[in-house]
Amino acid sequence: MSTVNFTHELGDTLREKVSGLEGVVMARAQYSTGCIHYGIQSRGLKDGETRGWEWFDQSRLESVSSATVNFDISKGSASGPLPVGPQEQTPCTK
Repeated sequence: MSTVNFTHELGDTLREKVSGLEGVVMARAQYSTGCIHYGIQSRGLKDGETRGWEWFDQSRLESVSSATVNFDISKGSASGPLPVGPQEQTPCTK
């Protein structure tokens, strides 16, 4: 099994090149096909509520700023399974 060298860190702010959506990296995933996707949470609210995550292939993302949000991932701080997972499939590009 190979080691993944993710381009972006959890907490970084990224922009999706096509839509312009900006958000914070909340999750990273490597698929068996070699694709690397990032789960991005928008900081904006819609009708006073948070929006769901959007998943994008790393080739569609550009960095806005590093370590915008710091997460405490020390032992015992994990909250368990996330209620929201990948919502859409995006084409894989390497």
